[in-house]
Amino acid sequence: MDDARIRAQQNVEKARIAVMLSGITQRKALLKQEYDDTIATINKEERDTLAKMDKAQKAGVKVTPEQRQQVKDNAKQQRVFAELQYMKESYDLQKDWQDKNLESWIDYNKEYGTYQEKRLAIAQEYAMKIAKAETEGERAKLGKDRDKELQVLGFEEFKKGIDFDKVFGNIDKLSTDMLIQLQSKLSEYKASLKIGVNISPESYKEIQDAVLGLEEKIADRAPIDQLKAGYDEYRQATNKVA
Repeated sequence: MDDARIRAQQNVEKARIAVMLSGITQRKALLKQEYDDTIATINKEERDTLAKMDKAQKAGVKVTPEQRQQVKDNAKQQRVFAELQYMKESYDLQKDWQDKNLESWIDYNKEYGTYQEKRLAIAQEYAMKIAKAETEGERAKLGKDRDKELQVLGFEEFKKGIDFDKVFGNIDKLSTDMLIQLQSKLSEYKASLKIGVNISPESYKEIQDAVLGLEEKIADRAPIDQLKAGYDEYRQATNKVA
């Protein structure tokens, strides 16, 4: 994938996140407007009911203080309920947005992030999945899946560090000294690995096969390198005599 296409996809992803942010702002404003409208309706009903009681009282109908207080208490309870409902809906909205926003950034970082950002994204993704898991078995499996994905990512990062595919695609063009350096580096890396802990069995075999392949290539070149070294010594000796 070329750089221009990657940048275009990155811009699309960022724009999508910006739209999400704009969307939650509008939804928050709508929730607040609905709450304000509900409170206004409760207040109006309270005023209208009290006004009717005043009018009835003036017309000779008996209205007790307890009845007036009951109207006020009912309105107060409705306002409390409306506020609780507004707070719950606001919380649910914010949490839903935070989850979706985190998921979007996880997807973004897994695709375009640095190595550390990719590791963090994988850890966050599986933390969310494990939190939603309903059984211990499901959580245990997700933990293993997370570890395996991190192992694959770590191996891919190592391969990029030594340009693994390019090197082994042109191994015959490398000098013996370069082969020895590469074999030493791979052997050192291999010694630091523990299958199932920081590398998968498949990736470990790939490293093992690469080390063996380098050792064979170096061994095949040994007689030729010795012959070249002897010839160089002969030339140097001949030049001194001349």
